[in-house]
Amino acid sequence: MQDDNIGANLWRIHDKIYDFQNFVDSHPGGSHWLIKTKGTDITEAFETSHVVNPSLVESMLSKFFVKDATEPRNSPYTFNSTGFYKTLKRKIQPILKVN
Repeated sequence: MQDDNIGANLWRIHDKIYDFQNFVDSHPGGSHWLIKTKGTDITEAFETSHVVNPSLVESMLSKFFVKDATEPRNSPYTFNSTGFYKTLKRKIQPILKVN
């Protein structure tokens, strides 16, 4: 399913558009997932898949940034920095790094 605000060869995370075309083959999670999600909003998958060392992953995003989205996300999930999910993510990171 393609989101018309994104473009067929781009990905959306939160309210930003990214071009991961040159990263697909080196994505640590494999290329299949990025290929299948091209042209879509991958915010929820991005947030829930990158639990360990999210600051490194988020800092890499700037390399692939294309533009800000023209419309805000239409999603009930906000991922606010002080909200439930981001707080949980911060609290479990030390535990996941040990195991």
